[in-house]
Amino acid sequence: MKSFMAMFMLVFLAGCNVVVSPTPFGLKPVCLHSEHIIGTWENEGEEACRITVHDQTKALIDVSVNEASTPNQPKWRTVRAHLMCGNKWHFFSIPMAEDGSPKDGYLFACYSFTLGRICVWMPDFQKFKKLVEAGTIPGRIEKGQIYLKEVTPKLIDMIESEEHGLLFDWQRPFILQKKKEAEKLNNQIQNIDTNAPHSDLER
Repeated sequence: MKSFMAMFMLVFLAGCNVVVSPTPFGLKPVCLHSEHIIGTWENEGEEACRITVHDQTKALIDVSVNEASTPNQPKWRTVRAHLMCGNKWHFFSIPMAEDGSPKDGYLFACYSFTLGRICVWMPDFQKFKKLVEAGTIPGRIEKGQIYLKEVTPKLIDMIESEEHGLLFDWQRPFILQKKKEAEKLNNQIQNIDTNAPHSDLER
């Protein structure tokens, strides 16, 4: 199964080329609408993860993935994630430590949310690396990982202003579709009259 964690966790937990924040990345928790985020999410027609809300006020969610090799014997792995925002963008952070503690810092990505759809963009390691090496972003590089010194309003402003270019991999988003929305879309596609004018296909 092509899973959410296969993309997100393998990149993060493989131990190479990751950007680590000392705290959940962002300035404050997002305003979380539980009814929009709770549910089963798919990627390319396959179940990717299930999301529940742990704490709505703190914008903490639990992301669960079935890592079992056989569908009849589920083996769920759950990671608690922080949903934070800057001035314009939203960020998704998970603890780097396997036990979920903050001791090793947080791995993060940028995300956008529209009703029934989540797009996730990973940090561009090489761009962050150049800025850390130049001292533009305070931090250190150690064993193939970038450790940011701190998350400040100045850092968030710099990233969102794009004054040093786009620091996330916008060309390769990971896209999640909420299951009921994906089913609705599939039904709409099946009901389209392929002989109809092009304008009918866009309605």
